[in-house]
Amino acid sequence: MEQRIEFALKALRTLNFRALCQEYGVSAKTGYKWKERFLREGIEGMGEESRRPKSSPEQLPEDEVCEMVRLKMAHLSWGPRKIRELYVRRHGEAASESSFKRVLERAGLTQKRRRRPMKCGRWILRVGGEVRASVVNP
Repeated sequence: MEQRIEFALKALRTLNFRALCQEYGVSAKTGYKWKERFLREGIEGMGEESRRPKSSPEQLPEDEVCEMVRLKMAHLSWGPRKIRELYVRRHGEAASESSFKRVLERAGLTQKRRRRPMKCGRWILRVGGEVRASVVNP
């Protein structure tokens, strides 16, 4: 941080800004960013800033999330696909099926699907290089 402050102070007095950036091993873009931040915020602005976005543009509005949960509570046996279809019928547009699934999982309103037993199919068993095939329920 001390190096950034030193850079910003020299940047205010220098005539050859790019040479100063080269001396400190930073790009001109970074140098201008530090200089502007120093002018705008002073010494406090020279520290590392969070890289986390200030907002999430794809985030669903709270009223939509509440409506998704309301519909699921009314139809507990339905999955995200059917809940989304009902939402579309009532409101026109809707988020993706995966968004519905994510919201319902976060609310604890989903269950893992049970695996159904195979009624008719084929499995192959290899034992010591020998292939044994069997048909289940022919």
